[in-house]
Amino acid sequence: MNSLVKFCAGIVLFIMAYVFYREVRGKKPLRPGDNRFFIEDENRISATDYYRTWRLVIVFVIGGITFIVYSLES
Repeated sequence: MNSLVKFCAGIVLFIMAYVFYREVRGKKPLRPGDNRFFIEDENRISATDYYRTWRLVIVFVIGGITFIVYSLES
């Protein structure tokens, strides 16, 4: 792969990380004992979805950094 393709792939991964970040920005996970069907607070999502989305953000940021560094290296 040439450097430009790697650089563009890194930028795409950063964009994907931002998209997933927007999903969880300002939200909090449900606490144990919360009834997910009767919550008044719209800023709460299930804990599984919350932490899974944060893991995706971290993976995409690390992948974006890796691709950009490799594109500059070669």
